[in-house]
Amino acid sequence: MRLLTFLVIYLFGVTQVLAAEQCSAIFPDGASTHSAGGTISFGSNAQLFGSDDNRLATTAISKNAGSTISTCNTADCVATGSPSVEASGVTFQTSASTIDVTVGFNKSVVIGSGSNPGNEFDEINPGGSSQASITFSDTRSEYFVDRLVLGSENTLYLQSGATYWFNQLTLSSQADIIVLGSGTAIIYVNQSLTITSPGLINSPSINNSGDASKLVLYAFSDVTLNSNSTFTGSLYAQGDLTLISSSYLFGAVSAANIDLNSQSTITYQSAEVADTDFGTLCSTKLIDHFEIQHNGQGFTCEAKPITLKACVDESCDTLYDKETTIIMSPTDWEGGNTLVFTGEITANLNVTDAGTITLAKIAANPEADLRCFNGSTETCAMDFVNDGFEFFGITTSIKKLGDQEAETNFNNVNIRAVRDEAGVCKALLEGPQDIKFTYNCEEPSSCLTSLGDIPINTTPSGDQSGILSVLFAEDGTAPMSFLNYADAGRLALTVEADIEGVTITSGTATVDVYPTYLKLDVSPISLLDNSSNFKAGEPFSFIVGAYGALNTKLRNYEAGTTKLKVERVTPNSISANEGNFKYGDANTSKISTNLAPVFTATSPSPLLFNDGEYRTEKAYYDEVGSIKIDIQDSDYFGNVISSKNTLTLGDFIPAYYTVTKALPELQNTCDDTFSYIGETIGFVTGSQPLLFYTGKNAQNAVTNNYGITPGTFSISQLDVNNGISLFDSSSYSATDSANEVSKGSIPLITTGIADYDGIIEVQIPDTRFKYNKVRSDNTTFDIPSPFAASIDMEFSSTLLTDENGVCYQSDYENSTCLPFTIANITGANMRYGRLVMDSTYGPETESLTVPFRAEYFDGELWLVNTEDNCTNIDFTKAGDEIQLTNNSLAALVGNVSSAGDLLMGVPVGKQFKLEAPGAGITGELKIWLNPNDVDVTWPAYLNYDWDGDGFINNTNDFPEATVSFGLFRGNDRIIHWREVFN
Repeated sequence: MRLLTFLVIYLFGVTQVLAAEQCSAIFPDGASTHSAGGTISFGSNAQLFGSDDNRLATTAISKNAGSTISTCNTADCVATGSPSVEASGVTFQTSASTIDVTVGFNKSVVIGSGSNPGNEFDEINPGGSSQASITFSDTRSEYFVDRLVLGSENTLYLQSGATYWFNQLTLSSQADIIVLGSGTAIIYVNQSLTITSPGLINSPSINNSGDASKLVLYAFSDVTLNSNSTFTGSLYAQGDLTLISSSYLFGAVSAANIDLNSQSTITYQSAEVADTDFGTLCSTKLIDHFEIQHNGQGFTCEAKPITLKACVDESCDTLYDKETTIIMSPTDWEGGNTLVFTGEITANLNVTDAGTITLAKIAANPEADLRCFNGSTETCAMDFVNDGFEFFGITTSIKKLGDQEAETNFNNVNIRAVRDEAGVCKALLEGPQDIKFTYNCEEPSSCLTSLGDIPINTTPSGDQSGILSVLFAEDGTAPMSFLNYADAGRLALTVEADIEGVTITSGTATVDVYPTYLKLDVSPISLLDNSSNFKAGEPFSFIVGAYGALNTKLRNYEAGTTKLKVERVTPNSISANEGNFKYGDANTSKISTNLAPVFTATSPSPLLFNDGEYRTEKAYYDEVGSIKIDIQDSDYFGNVISSKNTLTLGDFIPAYYTVTKALPELQNTCDDTFSYIGETIGFVTGSQPLLFYTGKNAQNAVTNNYGITPGTFSISQLDVNNGISLFDSSSYSATDSANEVSKGSIPLITTGIADYDGIIEVQIPDTRFKYNKVRSDNTTFDIPSPFAASIDMEFSSTLLTDENGVCYQSDYENSTCLPFTIANITGANMRYGRLVMDSTYGPETESLTVPFRAEYFDGELWLVNTEDNCTNIDFTKAGDEIQLTNNSLAALVGNVSSAGDLLMGVPVGKQFKLEAPGAGITGELKIWLNPNDVDVTWPAYLNYDWDGDGFINNTNDFPEATVSFGLFRGNDRIIHWREVFN
């Protein structure tokens, strides 16, 4: 009794050690997620330092494709596939106080003493005064505040050893929290928390660590660290943790999901975390229960092996990996009833008197309940008998039956008939014997297929019994190798027989029968053709079947731990994005691809089999390219069931495109200032019409890997000519007011700025148009004031459809192929212009220059176009661009010409010069520009309806002037003579 008392005292003397172990289960490394399906996402060059083994307790880890460094110290972090332990349930403690504490600018206040006694408050610093100092007094060990506001450049001083309950904690820029004294301060925050930039929480400066053992922060919601914020301590968030770019955490963190944006880091400070006083935060049960599996019966003539497990979870899938001590009852255990083990132990129980015993726990460390199971029945009662049957495996000392392959004869499944003779086990039977054999389907709980020749009765969920003839050997053993089960699952087996008028029974043995293989399939089968061009995100059927050795589907198979491996076959670049294969109906039924994939559990969305088959009609792959799928059941009653085949699916293509544009800009024809109506107008270099085609899947998400394969889009010149239209949308707009000079050349199709962004760029070069001065019948439009050019450029739905028939749509549900319009393209300033020649006169002995200018109409008047520095006037009489009246003077005035470009709307120097005909040679002639010369372009945009007939034609309309030699002197009797020109 003294020894038992000592052991119980010893067990409770290690509480502090266990508490530390419990905290390490909550914070097993620098970062962990405690939620089922939790993920840790590393942005570009985000990193975790200080991990011993680079293994993080989380379901999955993702890494930004652009990262150039490892996510952990020396290699990429690896997910364990299992979450960390959740912290013990904490109920937030609220404040019922109505007391507010205001703080002035650059003022200090002490909470808990002096003018602010007590430990409950409504609001502290509600106005958020800046440069304030708030100190919680060490006179209290616990504080309750509904709302605490830290304004800009505020400092909050907390006391170590105290606990703080803040319903809402608001931090402004440059707010600091400092923990005074030695020990740990614990903060509980009820609402979501944002640590603003550059906040310093228990940290001396940006990206420099404080003492992590001095602070624990428990958040009941989400936590966000903004850029340049630094936190030192242990942080537990029930919600998600987000580290915005270039934010820093020292210590350890556990959250539902963790997202490290670019350049953010977490540094694990294991020694300081181990020194932290977590209070009651780590009072989580390390062991869910102790578990004994037994068959309900033992013999009084030999020791009964009993296996005891320390289970972390209710289903006992995970065993506790630390040393465990348990004191058992009854006390008849070989080596004593104090069992010390890690994970599980098999110990022998010696009971020499027939009867029923009850297995029980006297004490344990860590403390947990004891649960016992006979098959699927929970009971700690066991019968010890003098005579009976027992099942055994390879030898009589190995009681556990080996697992069996479906549709094969049982191997190493035997029974033994035993009698206790003076404490020694002897053979009870020898030779042939009819026995009653019973089987029961435990997992699943109802039989669909018979075991051997024993049919299923009217109650498939109950016992199925029949008489078998068995041959017992001299030692009382008999093989059961004739049994064959054409199904899968866990069976409970018992036998009994009437021997000498007494019913002799066995305990319950269990045998697990597993599939030979799994088989993958999809529908439609065209998915297996690499030229299938199946639309990304579009549902298809995904089927998994379980089969036995004779290729029969196993109707009772229910998966254990299914895992999928999804390889990204194409594109195979390391820079490409990973896609998601959705394997089930739930939104969580997704597995990401990888170039070097590993089997990943389908938890939290397992594959549910019915009649030996898993089927979903809602499978899809959300990216473009091709994938290879493999499957296994990694834990079907401890067996790994592999797939007989893999599936290579694809190619997957976008389901549709969205189209956006970069707004092009029209190019003015003259010094980027203006253009004349009638001139051909193009686009500014670098601002030509540009479309962005974004591949989308049937779930309306971007197919990022599409952007690298623009070859699926081919646009010919004929496509351009038939698929692009230009429309005048300016104030000049009227029938025939504009026309297309060129719809463009063959487009330039590229991947754009970034590869694998889901976007291709389609640029249309050489698109040109003009505003017409006349209609097709040469009739004139109303002369407009200067206006801003504006055109709409429409791309037909046919042009926006690729070679696979994928087209521009508003979304997947609306399957109509749409045209796309770039509306209101501007940039050019239009002017209605004309060239003007003025008549002139002078003596026949002097040369004359014809006044010449370019004009535009401003809405009221014709003005010299002083901004015209562009119009070319390389004209000559000899070249027929300039024409003169065919008379005798024309032969005497020389080769009239002009050259160069106008400057401020007029010629530079003496242009259009007519040489003097000579003394006594007088007369006049006409000079005009020839609009029909093949070398000139001005008639299209600088001619004018000079005869006012409502038409502009090159027969009657052109700039013209009269030149008079020797006729300038009038009658001497005329005092004043003024010549008026229209």
